[in-house]
Amino acid sequence: MTPNDTLWLSPLLLLPGCGLLIMSTSSRYSRLHEELHHLMHHASDEARSLVASFRMRSRLFRNALVLMYLSVALFALGGLAGGMASGTDASLRATTGDTLLVGLTFAGILLLLVAAAMLVLESLASHKIIEAHLHELERGAGPDGNTAPRSG
Repeated sequence: MTPNDTLWLSPLLLLPGCGLLIMSTSSRYSRLHEELHHLMHHASDEARSLVASFRMRSRLFRNALVLMYLSVALFALGGLAGGMASGTDASLRATTGDTLLVGLTFAGILLLLVAAAMLVLESLASHKIIEAHLHELERGAGPDGNTAPRSG
């Protein structure tokens, strides 16, 4: 058995890590959905000012999840193509199977990198919202947007 005989396993080894990324991103996306529901029921001027940021964050999450799902599909296809090619003639495997396997794995990794970049952008947008909330707290605004009396 040569190293090329098990090359088809390589993209499949990336699937558990992708699954963890998908789970954590889905959880964060769900949390954003809960925040939006809270804002809908407790609308204030501040909440309305954050709509664009929430919209951008939701799009980033959606796009990142779609890219991660596509990368999982490419890794699975790469494993399938490599596994099917491993049972063929060595010369055919070297020209077609391994090339397809490496290409699909590379494409999957590229999609994961783009998804990670989107999650970085979302984290920056999320930080802006946290800063806005902290600013409101510093100026003494309560959860309804009204200035709370200061005790003193």
